[in-house]
Amino acid sequence: SVTPRRAQAADMDTMAVDVEDCVVCAEPLLWVGIGQACAGKHQAQVCSACTLRLRLVLGDKRCCICQKECQAALVVDHRDERLARQDLIQWENLEQHVKEGRMWKDKQTNLYFSDHKHFKAMQRISKPVCLICSENKTFQHKKQLEAHLKKEHKKFFCELCLEGRQCFLGE
Repeated sequence: SVTPRRAQAADMDTMAVDVEDCVVCAEPLLWVGIGQACAGKHQAQVCSACTLRLRLVLGDKRCCICQKECQAALVVDHRDERLARQDLIQWENLEQHVKEGRMWKDKQTNLYFSDHKHFKAMQRISKPVCLICSENKTFQHKKQLEAHLKKEHKKFFCELCLEGRQCFLGE
């Protein structure tokens, strides 16, 4: 079946014919998460959505491949030369790049993004969203979404179901 990310990958005219897939979700690797501890020295790679989901939802900062603890991670385009040459990543300069507006940081997960548009997209998917509203209204916190669902739609989340949920609320 064709997922939204597969369709996006197929539509990119600058993309190589062979697009690798994320080892976690098996979607095309458009944006790749590189862990600081292992500096992404693995052949297999993880997409930015799975990297964010693991760090934010599960609180797991380990590399999916080697299981090393990665306090920080960098999200780059899959075509970025830093993926092939890990020595080009200057971890000690990432904060400076954020201050200069050349990179963006998700403070909660310690993820650095090389692209502002993708950073904003990842912020959107990680926020609580009402899937009932036609405009998919987003909220800052789960409690705000719960209040909205109760007031506007007379619905609620099952706490038992949410307890073991390993994905974003909008997924």
